[in-house]
Amino acid sequence: MTQIPVDHPERERALDPEGSFIVQAPAGSGKTELLTQRYLRLLSLVNEPEEILAITFTRKAAAEMRNRIIKALTVAGSEPEPDEPHLAKTRELATRALKQDKKLGWNILRNPARLKVRTIDSFCLYLTGRMPVLTGLGGDARVMEDPRSLYEQAARRTLLELKGDSRWHDPLSVLLLHLDNDWARAGGLIMEMLGRREHWLRLVGRASGEEDLRSLLEGQLCLEIERRLNKTRLLFNRFTSPDEQKAFFECACFASLNLSSENKVSAITALEGLDRLPDARISSLDKWLGIMEILQTNSGSWRKGVDKRIGFPAASSCADKDSRNQAARKKVLFQDFLKALAGHGALQESLAELASLPDTIYSDETWEILSALLQVLKMAVAQLHLVMQDKGLVDYPEISM
Repeated sequence: MTQIPVDHPERERALDPEGSFIVQAPAGSGKTELLTQRYLRLLSLVNEPEEILAITFTRKAAAEMRNRIIKALTVAGSEPEPDEPHLAKTRELATRALKQDKKLGWNILRNPARLKVRTIDSFCLYLTGRMPVLTGLGGDARVMEDPRSLYEQAARRTLLELKGDSRWHDPLSVLLLHLDNDWARAGGLIMEMLGRREHWLRLVGRASGEEDLRSLLEGQLCLEIERRLNKTRLLFNRFTSPDEQKAFFECACFASLNLSSENKVSAITALEGLDRLPDARISSLDKWLGIMEILQTNSGSWRKGVDKRIGFPAASSCADKDSRNQAARKKVLFQDFLKALAGHGALQESLAELASLPDTIYSDETWEILSALLQVLKMAVAQLHLVMQDKGLVDYPEISM
């Protein structure tokens, strides 16, 4: 007798078309089968197959999904009922879908193109084709699968604006001076940013002036830093128990007080009085950097040595017996905590990334370079549009936007 999976009720709930669901499960657990079943369930309810849309990332995944649906419909009308519960459920749903197919005359098996299983890019392309005036593309756009030659031409045209009395002369000069007059590198950077323009162009276009743009981008920096801090905080809570955290806070406060008493310059001194994990706000960044400093070496690996450089003096250097006992106990406690962290690579990597976080406010020198770059990139986007118009081609970022 085939055993029914323990998550059977959840699988049944996910087939309810009145609700929305997120399905999370390991590889090989039947997520694609469940998605196929939901699609078949919807086919038994709609008036036209085109009312259902399934979107995935790759063509391979879309093809697999479409093939599973077609196979389920084909098998339901020709083969005996299977013994396995999940396959029997698929057959049941496919049989209902076939009844709807026959009732409304879809003839899906002869017209499988009516099953809308698409990649994100192909769905965006479909939408732009339906709205030629609104999108400004004028009809079915021809998409260039490898648009690097378009980016290269746009980058070259942009850099050539350096010659003559172009209004782009000054920002181009600032950018090239920053890159040691390396035209090839500048062209490569422009090409790279053109390929990602759907991520930054709208943000840059929202600003009403240079000061507004600077404030807007600094705000985005803060949001990204807080996102990284939140990720690290979640991992810390995931991989350490409340008792382990309590021991860590005790050791961190001990190390902080020792370094402060000796006037040592260290990020660890920000951990004075720490009794819980810092929140994920910018105002707590100094505490997270202190946590990174006390737990990791400069190379981003977990510390193995525990000594006075990070606030744990040798017991023999302490003046009295109580101090010696305390120093020895704290050192052992902290070493035990480090051993508990040894296998947690995700937390190690997330903490190490904090070392490379940028400042939350641009210096005037940095802003001068960044402002010049943004002006050059706007020009590059305009040049790219001209190149695409000349050739009658677009790329997928253009379709997405």
